[in-house]
Amino acid sequence: MIQCGRFSFVLIGYFLIAVVGCGSDSRAAEESAGSAVSASIFSKEQTSYLRPSKIEDVSYGNVKRVSQRIIVPLGRTKDQLTATLDRAARELAQETRAKAVMVFAYRPQDDPSGQYSVRRAVYAPNGRWEEAASSAPMRISVDLNDLYFTPTKYPIAIGETVRLKAPRGGLIELSKGYGSWTEKDIIARVPEGTDATIFERRSEPMGNQEFVRYRVRMTDHGSQVNGWVHQNNVEIQ
Repeated sequence: MIQCGRFSFVLIGYFLIAVVGCGSDSRAAEESAGSAVSASIFSKEQTSYLRPSKIEDVSYGNVKRVSQRIIVPLGRTKDQLTATLDRAARELAQETRAKAVMVFAYRPQDDPSGQYSVRRAVYAPNGRWEEAASSAPMRISVDLNDLYFTPTKYPIAIGETVRLKAPRGGLIELSKGYGSWTEKDIIARVPEGTDATIFERRSEPMGNQEFVRYRVRMTDHGSQVNGWVHQNNVEIQ
């Protein structure tokens, strides 16, 4: 009876060790997952994305780090969007075997070379890009921007006639490009109250807001001029 009891005790001991070991592995896996929502709970369609550009190598020393820009379809929930960035970061890490990866996400209407509108995901030790050289557990860190969930509204339509205004007074400067207003970019300076027609629009994310510029067509001293103006330079007549 005593031997049997000892034998039973040994078995129970091994059983406890096995249970404790499984619990530790489970916690480790849980920690490595970070705060992101796993892509496995959604379909591939719900976490799909596009890669409009090449993978960028931003390694330092012997530490391999890479980044990638992706485009995410509109209409996803917060959990689906988080899972999409989670998937993109993990797939990039698996593909490149980098020590740290960063994914910048954009809406379909955004310029993927500019400011990211959906935000980003990092897959790295402790979920921190700057700790790429660390041996800490790999974790996912996802940041989202409310702009993705805000319907885009443009009060001024393409083809509409507007009146140009100068909020700070003086002349309105028209640029040949939507992204620069240096002296070499200015193609015309017109007075406030000049009529113009909108025929192109560009918007860029600025935090949780849209930064809009319009390309207008107007007449200046008898000649037709096409140029870009800022959103605050136009008003509906």
